[in-house]
Parts: sequence; structure tokens; C-alpha cells
Amino acid sequence: MELLANIYSCVISDNGVRVELSVVFAFCASCATYVTRRAIPKQFLSPDAAFTFDTPPLPSICRGNLMMQIGYGIFFLAISIWPHISLSILPIIWLVSWFLITLSLLDIQHYLLPDILTLPLLWLGLGFNACTHAIPIEHAVAGAITGYTFIWLLGWITKHLAGKMGIGLGDAKLLAALGAWAGYENLALISASASLGGIIWWVTRQFCSMKKNHPLPFGPCLSIAGWVVIFDILQSWKLSFFFHLS
Repeated sequence: MELLANIYSCVISDNGVRVELSVVFAFCASCATYVTRRAIPKQFLSPDAAFTFDTPPLPSICRGNLMMQIGYGIFFLAISIWPHISLSILPIIWLVSWFLITLSLLDIQHYLLPDILTLPLLWLGLGFNACTHAIPIEHAVAGAITGYTFIWLLGWITKHLAGKMGIGLGDAKLLAALGAWAGYENLALISASASLGGIIWWVTRQFCSMKKNHPLPFGPCLSIAGWVVIFDILQSWKLSFFFHLS
């Protein structure tokens, strides 16, 4: 009975830590997203942006950001209680999630995937895989190069065939970042899933939205597909002091 009580105590303690960390990370992530969106220079934002372009004081961020905090909290908590997720890997998953959610929000509202987010995500992926070997570093580097080249070539082809860029270089940098985290071998799955999601989104918008002729942001499709693949990689990988010790 004492053994069972100790096990139960450990489980409760671990779950308590997960909940507390989820709340803290959700608060930090929502504030970071809010500040990042406001920090983008005005000339790069769409005309219908509903922001003022100065960074407000922290109390204003907290008051005006409640729904985002709740959304992040529910999402991070769901990740934290997912079966077989190590507590030590949760901050990495949450960090990747924050990057992809913030990029998706910016792309949906402003058709913008800024370097200030895509490039750090890329270098973090390369650095993480270099230290941990979750993905062999040569696969990560090849994934970054292949991801960027694929989208760049696609944009170059559409520009010469249609006379305008069909896809932006922000998408190329985002796919490069996803390749740095997931490796080149997962890029086909990410690209195919994102393309299918984009088609479904476009068809749905034709029937349900008034903005039928507006460009369709591809960043959210890439982000969702990439997140699923990266999450699967990280949850199946056993973290050992952040370094490969075997």
C-alpha cells in the first residue's frame, strides 16, 4: 500500500508540475505573440490591421490578451497530458508551437512570414538536432536546403508562367525551418499534407466566406502539417539530458 501511495503521489506531483508549467508558458507565449504582432513595422501590415503600432505596457498586454492566453493554455495543457510525453521535452514542443502559431496568425491577417520568426526557428531546429541527434544533423541541413529550394523553384516557375509570384519567400523560409526540425525525408509528407489542407481550405472558403478573391495564406497549412510531424518525432524520442549519450 505504501508503494502504491508513493506512485500515486509522484503521478499527482508530475501532473501538477505540468499544469503549472502549461499556465506559465501559455501566459508568456500569448504576451510574446501579442508584442510580436505589434512590433511588425506598419508598412508591412495589411491596411485593415486593427492594431496601434506602439508596444503597450505590460498591464495593457495582460488585460487585452485574455482570449489568446486561454487558447494557449488549453492547447499547451492538452499537449502536456498527451500520453508518453516526457516532461523534459514539453518546453521544446511548446516553443515550436509558439513559433508556428504566431507565424500562422501573422500570415492569416497580413500575408506575412517575417524573418524575425522563420530564421530563429530554422537555427533552433539545426541547433537542437546537432545537440540531440533526434534527427541526424546532415538530414536536418539537407531538409533546410531542400525546403527552401523547393518553394523558391515553385515561386520562380509560377512567376515566369503567370507573371507574378504564386508563393512567397516567407513560405520558403518556413518550409526550410520545418525541414531543419523534421529532416529532408519528412518534407514530402509535410508539403503534400499542407497542399491538401490548402485545397480543402480554398474549397471551403468558396462556399463559406465573402473573401473568395483574396489570396490564400499557405503558412498556416505548412505550420499545421509541420507541427504534426515534429510533434510525432519529439514524442517518440526519449530525451537524455538534451544530448545523445548512447
